[in-house]
Amino acid sequence: MDDVNHAVDIAKAALQATPPYHSSTLRRIGTLAAALAERFRRTHAVDDIDQAVDLTSFSLAFTDPHHINYALSLNNLAVYLLARFEQTCRLEDINRAIEICQALESTSTGASHQRGLSLQTLSCCLARRFEQTRQAQDLDWAIDAAREAVSLTASESAEALSNLGNLYFTRYEQTSSMPDLNSALTVHAEVIFLMFEDQGVADHDRQTRLISNASRPFCSLLERQGGSFQLLNGIIEISEVSLSTMPLGHPSRYVMLQTLAKLLRVRFSRTDRLDDLHRGVALAKESASLLPADHPDRPISLDHLGGWLATRFFRVGAAEDLDRSVELLETAASTTPTGSPRQGEILATLSAVFRSEFERTGNEEKLEGAIRAADEAISATPPTHIMRPARLIQLANNYLTRFRRTNDPTDLDRALGAANTAVSIATHDHPDRAQATYTVAISLKAQFQMTQELDSLDHAIDICERTLVHIAPDDHMRATVFNLLGMLLQSKMGVLGDEFREGNELLLRYLKKGWGCRDSPPSLRIEIGAKLAASLASQLSWAEAATILQEAVELLPRVSPRPLSDDDKQQMLRQFAGLASAAAAVTLNAKRDADHALRLLELGRGVINGLLVEIRSDISDLRKAHSHLAQDFEYLRGVLDSSGDQKKNYDQRRELNVKFDELIQVIRSQPGFEGFLKPLTVDEMKTAADRGPIIVVNVSRYRCDAFLVEPSQIRVLELPKLSFEELHTRAGQLKTDHLPALAWLWDTVANPVLDFLGYKHPPPPGVEWPQVWWIPTGAMGLLPLHAAGIHDKGSGETVLDRVISSYNTSLKSLLYTRRQDLPIASGKSNQALLLAMPETPRQSPLPFANEEITLLRGLCQPLHLQPVEPPQCRNEVLQRLKTCKIFHFAGHGQYNPSEPSKSALLLSDWESNPLTVADLRSSRLQDASPFLAYLSACSTGANRAVDLVDESIHLVSSCQLAGFRHVIGTLWEVSDKHCVDVARILYQTIRDQGMTDASISLGLHQALLELRDRDEALGHIVDREPVPSSLCSKGRDAIPLGKNGRKKAEGTSWLNWVPYIHFGV
Repeated sequence: MDDVNHAVDIAKAALQATPPYHSSTLRRIGTLAAALAERFRRTHAVDDIDQAVDLTSFSLAFTDPHHINYALSLNNLAVYLLARFEQTCRLEDINRAIEICQALESTSTGASHQRGLSLQTLSCCLARRFEQTRQAQDLDWAIDAAREAVSLTASESAEALSNLGNLYFTRYEQTSSMPDLNSALTVHAEVIFLMFEDQGVADHDRQTRLISNASRPFCSLLERQGGSFQLLNGIIEISEVSLSTMPLGHPSRYVMLQTLAKLLRVRFSRTDRLDDLHRGVALAKESASLLPADHPDRPISLDHLGGWLATRFFRVGAAEDLDRSVELLETAASTTPTGSPRQGEILATLSAVFRSEFERTGNEEKLEGAIRAADEAISATPPTHIMRPARLIQLANNYLTRFRRTNDPTDLDRALGAANTAVSIATHDHPDRAQATYTVAISLKAQFQMTQELDSLDHAIDICERTLVHIAPDDHMRATVFNLLGMLLQSKMGVLGDEFREGNELLLRYLKKGWGCRDSPPSLRIEIGAKLAASLASQLSWAEAATILQEAVELLPRVSPRPLSDDDKQQMLRQFAGLASAAAAVTLNAKRDADHALRLLELGRGVINGLLVEIRSDISDLRKAHSHLAQDFEYLRGVLDSSGDQKKNYDQRRELNVKFDELIQVIRSQPGFEGFLKPLTVDEMKTAADRGPIIVVNVSRYRCDAFLVEPSQIRVLELPKLSFEELHTRAGQLKTDHLPALAWLWDTVANPVLDFLGYKHPPPPGVEWPQVWWIPTGAMGLLPLHAAGIHDKGSGETVLDRVISSYNTSLKSLLYTRRQDLPIASGKSNQALLLAMPETPRQSPLPFANEEITLLRGLCQPLHLQPVEPPQCRNEVLQRLKTCKIFHFAGHGQYNPSEPSKSALLLSDWESNPLTVADLRSSRLQDASPFLAYLSACSTGANRAVDLVDESIHLVSSCQLAGFRHVIGTLWEVSDKHCVDVARILYQTIRDQGMTDASISLGLHQALLELRDRDEALGHIVDREPVPSSLCSKGRDAIPLGKNGRKKAEGTSWLNWVPYIHFGV
């Protein structure tokens, strides 16, 4: 800008130094006007363009019409008026500019070059007036003028051609006329050819205009109808070169940034290349940052950025992108003048993100906002505009979304009406034809689900088959249509059964074609793969199904990458619950090795926790061998741990993750570190069993098995009595029909497994108890495997009478915990963090919580522990966790099945600042190596989030991930009174046996035995009756108090020892 300001100052000084009637006066007026216009172009200060218009008008008043420069000055005045119109939208300016150009063209007797220049200006002015008034005649006249300008222009033919091509494309947008699109493509192809030939000094303004104009028709063609990637890559290459040579402060830079971003979006839409997606976001951010708030292109730059962020949210799932997108688009919509040609585009994008926000949060106001914005976008879009069908499709999808919410047939009728209207407008060569017909098909699917009329289903299938004709072979929308066809065929097969003989054949054909669309998004491929594998499995094609499911499981990390926040990872993984279990089961049916099936199960479960385990893994060996690499690793994991510092935005986390992945590759290139942070090998899995067998119970619709991991082998025991369906039924009945449920669990799972391992009888007196580790999958995680058995007095037919039971979420997690330092004899801390919550705001009182902590306080001295009892608030507790060896909480627990990361321990400030799973998981305590977290509260180990059951997100696992070597928790509600008994026996065992790994699991085992035997003595087990409420006192589940201060609900009490579980090494 300094050079432009300097030019204005020099021009002003020169004019002031010139006598009024000097021969150079008019020329110097023109020079000053040009300098002011250039400064306006950069700053958009209206005062500058006003002065340029006034000075040029003054100059013309004193210029002989026959003077050689008169026509040029007139043309300049028209250009300045056009520039002022683009800033202020005053019609009198553009009308005056057109009158000047028309007068100039009709009286021009000069060189064809000058006439061609004035015709170009005229065509630009007419085009701008068309955008304002929508008078089609202006656009036609503009094209006529541009055509003639091309015939008269030689040296600037690229500029003239570009203007003509741009106008052809504008008319195509208004009328959907394919001849106009073809003309635009032909003209711009010539422009691109001329640019390749042009090796002169870069004119950045000119290059930007040419590339920006050329990108519009080519993007439309490639994005909507397919086409040559060679051509697209060529335009991208030219744009990259132009941008790389353009100064950072150049006024055309924002346009080039937007143009390149749009080109990359087209390529991303066809290839799913994430590099293009992330680069596009970065370019759009830079472009928006260059424009001040009063810039006329500011709203469209915000729209571009908002659209890019929305696109990345749809693909990657970062909620912060969606939130920022809504914010930007609302600003863009509110600052766009009514009637602006950009209004419809901005409102349409805003509608899309509003609907996405509703789908994520359930906020119905957002859905209503989406419908309103779509309606307004349609109103702002002329009936013949190329984008009219797209706007109608969006409205149809919004109504369809509301129908799924309300089941109101009116919404379904509106959706079908809008979709059918879109189809009627979108002719067979229209770019949105396929999307319009697809929308009709999904609306008909919804209609079938409401009415069960096969006609709707058949019509939808027929439409989908015809839709495929309009989709380019390399467009991943094909995968979307094939997926819908699969769903439609499955519905039809469900109605007709064996009568639909060709159903399976058609289903396999379409799903295989969908699976073959390898460039489609990973989430869509996984969904199709799971359906295809199920269909193949139904025909006993186990080998092919196993191969597909293996690839689907291997795609899971791509839908839940490390840079996403943990909440976003949860959202992405919800739709794939049970995938890994199915893959393992089908792999076994395909007669493949047990270790191969188990590795798949490990890879596809606990994805979120697995990423944290990786990043928090012990690197002592690396530190000894390559200290510089270890230092780099520690720095990156310190700033990248997504469960910790969430202040970094997604882009920052993504960039750090790229560096982290590159560092991992460097580490793996070092001798002896080839397997660094790779999935567990078979030998590593067997090593995990060196303290006792590990039993991974896998449940799927195909088969149920126990993987038995031992130091020398991995075996599989099929569990023929266990079925997926009955497991879910029993899990639901557990609390109301507990003894039969425990007996069933013994008969179907525990007894066959323990017998197979050789644990057929209780250990003789004086013999050390054997220990096993259970890793349940799916709904099996809801059941107390450690309590399975026939609990008749003295039967011995129980897990509790044969082995000590511990749990873990995965083999990887178990090994991770074992590899942490063991601070037993002389740890870094001897503090016991003790928290009793006998009174909790808005919760029932727990009279035995103080007794529990008093008991522990008395045991601290013989355990060589220093009791610490801080203020009962979240921040204080989190700070104290960093220096404790034992953490014992006696209070209320709150489980959140819809968002398990928000499950919490309730402290005094829980209503405003709860201590959640996310908080505990974020507490990186590995360096302190805390020994035991005892969560004496309800449901601290509950895993009832059905769609996240494989992720094992609960308070117990979060403490383990934070660094605790052992965690005691509960599967569901526990008795306040009996909590004291369990804690007493466990800590007395530690006192007697020493603070060892074995003493924790043994202490809980003895506590459960004593409580179980007490129940037997009272007759509650033999008589098959629930334990009386009088023996249970109050539970420690978070149940809000009513207005009278009493609990709103009081559950039936029962076997109080069953819910307690141990997670640890």
